[in-house]
Amino acid sequence: YKGAHFEGLYIGSDDQDKLFVTFDVARTWKGAFREQLPFFPRWSWYPFIDGHMLCFEDPMYYLPPSISTKLRIGWFYGNENEDYAVYAAEIIKKIAEELSIQNKNIILYGSSAGGTTAIRVGAHLPGSRTAAINPQLDIRSHFFSQEFMDLTKIDLHKNDKFLRNDLPALMKSAPDSEFLLIINAQLRPDIDIHLTNFLEQWGCSRTPVYGLSKIGNTAIWTYASPGDKPHNVQDDYRIYAFIRYLLDHVSDNNFVEKHRKEILYINDWWRSQAQIKQSYQTLKKQQLLLSKERERLYKERLKHVTNDSSVLTDSKTARIDIINASAANRDDTELEWLSVSDCNARIQAPIWFKKDNGQIYILHSDSEEITFSFKCIGDGILNITLRGLYKKGADGKAIPYWIDYTCFKINDKVKFNERNSTWHDKPVKFKLNVKDGDIITCYAAWEEHIE
Repeated sequence: YKGAHFEGLYIGSDDQDKLFVTFDVARTWKGAFREQLPFFPRWSWYPFIDGHMLCFEDPMYYLPPSISTKLRIGWFYGNENEDYAVYAAEIIKKIAEELSIQNKNIILYGSSAGGTTAIRVGAHLPGSRTAAINPQLDIRSHFFSQEFMDLTKIDLHKNDKFLRNDLPALMKSAPDSEFLLIINAQLRPDIDIHLTNFLEQWGCSRTPVYGLSKIGNTAIWTYASPGDKPHNVQDDYRIYAFIRYLLDHVSDNNFVEKHRKEILYINDWWRSQAQIKQSYQTLKKQQLLLSKERERLYKERLKHVTNDSSVLTDSKTARIDIINASAANRDDTELEWLSVSDCNARIQAPIWFKKDNGQIYILHSDSEEITFSFKCIGDGILNITLRGLYKKGADGKAIPYWIDYTCFKINDKVKFNERNSTWHDKPVKFKLNVKDGDIITCYAAWEEHIE
């Protein structure tokens, strides 16, 4: 439109005589530069909007790449000779006329940079109503202002014929329009710099008040909702319903007196909701820290535990297979593990190692000796097999990792007390008849293999 690139989203509504318009914000999202365009905040509110909905992206984000790929905030500013907020107002006016909507039924809405834009657009649509949440009331004091000037080569400190840097004068020049500024008092710069300066520019000597106040055609609603970033503790579709209610009455006589108690009630509710959300976010951060700490401890533990990737020390790792095999070829016999002396040992019960007559358990350890005990579930034949580590070579065949068992006991009965060299395919086996409930304690010791 007139050389400026406008991206918009329109969502129609049947038999409605109101037009709700929103504007995009800065391109920083959760601390990072948002690459994706267009971005339409609040578009998903359309089921709660009693009218047509129109969303605008900032045309400043479609300037040449040398500017737009680095520009984090644009305010629909334009250039020295063009005000893109004026163009947006003209587009909105044309759409409203197509929908047979009068200016008094046009509602302009935005937060932060989008709130600043909504104010300026509202000033160029006589009779419209504007709600701006935590807007930059003086963009020259914003922390992105120097970056904006460096990229666009626009001096924000020069006199501007469009009054983009003097919102009080611009709003005064549009006496038929109504404005509602909604500002979180928890963010001190928005109060101490933006709102205080705004009141001084307007010509008011009074300081900002908590709750509701009004000067001329502008109502000011201050709330106090905590958050890690109070600037972003803004509205939602529930708060929007009350904002719409206020906009319908902002021109009433004695507006402040009529609605002061309502504002205080909503402020209390808004603050409690923000406190709940802040507590939840704090809990999530704590959970994330705990998760990271668990992950760190787990990785540290893996350095000392046998697994398929770090496989401890191949020549020192013992493998012991155990099954309580059912003599009747049933699968209802089991083992209930009671204790293992090596806290870094790994016990597995692979599905692929389950037989028709019971589950085989695999115990790996590199502690050079281990004592373990278990209870037998069901009558069966206990099979204990002493092996070496199982790994395959490039040819797919098992690698003979030899290990020398030096002692093995079952319930303090010595089965051998001399060096027995084994590897996976040449194990040492023991069998023992067991009854349901029998407690079995085994002791094994081993050393690296000696040729």
